[in-house]
Amino acid sequence: MRRFPRKHNHLMWNKSFSKEIDASPPAIWSLFRNVNTWKQWNAGVEEMEIFGSFAAGTEFRMKPSGQNSLTLRLLEVRENELFVDETRVEDLTVIVSHRIEALGTHRSRVTFTIEAYGPGCEEAGPAISADFHSTLDSLASSVGQRSTWTPKGNPSTRRQSFSLVSSNARDANIYSFHSTPSS
Repeated sequence: MRRFPRKHNHLMWNKSFSKEIDASPPAIWSLFRNVNTWKQWNAGVEEMEIFGSFAAGTEFRMKPSGQNSLTLRLLEVRENELFVDETRVEDLTVIVSHRIEALGTHRSRVTFTIEAYGPGCEEAGPAISADFHSTLDSLASSVGQRSTWTPKGNPSTRRQSFSLVSSNARDANIYSFHSTPSS
């Protein structure tokens, strides 16, 4: 992943999640670039709105299910290959890359890599990414392909949601990411 300048390079948390999908990079890319329909394959998204084209520098608003809206900015976009977004809340910066690697004519590996910087990154990173496996499964289903692994539990009754809360003591109620199964 390309490195971007950061205000808080002294505190960091990162992790990657990958899934092989029986779909071509252009098929997967068509879902990525259509931000306004992300809620159809990402259960943690209630609303999405992009303010321009799907290109570096463009901002979009994401409203996680039951939470306040967040503003994200696209840092890098390479068609059929990669996009990287950044979210900042107070002194916490979260960068997520979404990479597509062609494995064959109709097979790809999709990797989500999260990097969190600043105070509270050790808590926010795991909470934000807690639903990445199920999101990758939903992405695979949305391109009409079978999954190569299955999450535990009944997918029809499991729902992932998250919110962002700062762990900064002076403003502890801004946001915090949680993964909350519901029944």
